[in-house]
Amino acid sequence: MSTTLMVVLEGIGPAQYPADLDPKNPGCDYGNLIPGVARSLETLAEQLGVTPVSSFHYADPDMLRETMEFLEGERKEKIQKVLKTQKEWHDPADGLATIDALINYLQELQPEEARRAHPEFLFGSSVDPLLWDLRAVRSVLASINSRFHFEAM
Repeated sequence: MSTTLMVVLEGIGPAQYPADLDPKNPGCDYGNLIPGVARSLETLAEQLGVTPVSSFHYADPDMLRETMEFLEGERKEKIQKVLKTQKEWHDPADGLATIDALINYLQELQPEEARRAHPEFLFGSSVDPLLWDLRAVRSVLASINSRFHFEAM
């Protein structure tokens, strides 16, 4: 089962892919690669001194409570922490700061350095597919006038 990272807008719902980002594929999906490298992006964001992407995630509290009923120990404690600390809506400028920092780092990353230090960011032999995904998220965040959160779908 694949997961996609969507930008959800307050009062609107999931944001559509910006058609101008790829006129040949209007309405195509974005956010498909980000979940697969989420932990590495978290680490990178922390190294870059920006808010981790997971800080902008929001999960349905009712769904989390239902899931928690079947868990014990650390897993249950992790969900309890999420329920207490997650924030539903965020300022797009905060999300842009994180996404911009990740994009800037990755576009400056030389191929040899990527293979050595960040092979998880390579799709084929390039970081370009991940950069495209991040740029699509950035385009959505830059075009909105409402608060947002990320949601895995």
